[in-house]
Amino acid sequence: MEKTKTSAPQVHKADAEHEAYQARIEQLEKKLEKIGEQKTQTSTVSVSVSDMNEIYSNHLDTIDLILGVTAFVILVVGGFFGWVGYNNIKNMVQNKIDEVVKKVTEKIIKDEIAPLRDEYKKIVEEQKKQDIRIQVEQHRSQAYNYYSKKQYKEAIEEFTKAINLDSDGYILYADRGHTNNMLKQHDAALADYEKVVNLNSDVVEGYLGRGSTKMALGQYESALEDYKKVITLNPNIAGGYAGMGAVKAFLGQHKAALVDLNKAIALDPDNSVSHFNRACAYSMTKKSSEQVLEELAIAIRLDDENMARARTDKDFEFLQDNSEFRKLVGLDEEK
Repeated sequence: MEKTKTSAPQVHKADAEHEAYQARIEQLEKKLEKIGEQKTQTSTVSVSVSDMNEIYSNHLDTIDLILGVTAFVILVVGGFFGWVGYNNIKNMVQNKIDEVVKKVTEKIIKDEIAPLRDEYKKIVEEQKKQDIRIQVEQHRSQAYNYYSKKQYKEAIEEFTKAINLDSDGYILYADRGHTNNMLKQHDAALADYEKVVNLNSDVVEGYLGRGSTKMALGQYESALEDYKKVITLNPNIAGGYAGMGAVKAFLGQHKAALVDLNKAIALDPDNSVSHFNRACAYSMTKKSSEQVLEELAIAIRLDDENMARARTDKDFEFLQDNSEFRKLVGLDEEK
């Protein structure tokens, strides 16, 4: 009986939004510069001549209304208090103009500049996140490259760098867990898959990987619970049934294992491990040698490494003298 395997890491492409964020930030910077607001504080307002022209052109109606009211008040005051000196009236007018400028400028800050600054900050934060995503993708791509060359130690180092940048990326932990299993570092792999489940308890990757890792550690009962969870989350996942079938076979429950393996193969007919395990289950449930050999032949056709596995698997001991079996697994060629 062959233990189930975790899925190899799959490539995830980074979002192609980096340049868009950069362009948007530049656009906002130019807009802020155009408005002429660089160091404005709401408590202190400084307005240049060019700013005044901008204010008057953009808020002419508001200024006219306030100045009209101001002029009316000044006329009334001037008529009633004719003894008030020219300088006092001049100061009143200047103060009123300053008040108008201050109110209009504060309105610009509130209605135009503040929202722009908020948007600018938001865009900058998004750019930082995007930069991190790009770095994560670079490390992950390099890890996949190492993995494809069976340089598993180097792949783990790259996955770890990606995780250090994105500690919430559960797929990264799943990928590193699978790679740890390839090096038979099952305790490290188990820790990775525990992290996957903790980060997202609704994805099957964590339970599939944790189940196969527990099988490698001989924790069959606990592994069975993980595979059951996979089926609960998605009854169409072949790996869940394949895992349950393999666990039950190791526990000596061969008939129950055969039921699960039949479901796994119905969902994924090209899975060599499921066919190999079903051949083992056929053997242990006293199926005919013809059925066992036919199933084993499928497993070998899908993955010729099953030839070597079949030679030493105790489930096929009763076939050691069978000429068809010996020919199928290459035993006669060794003589």
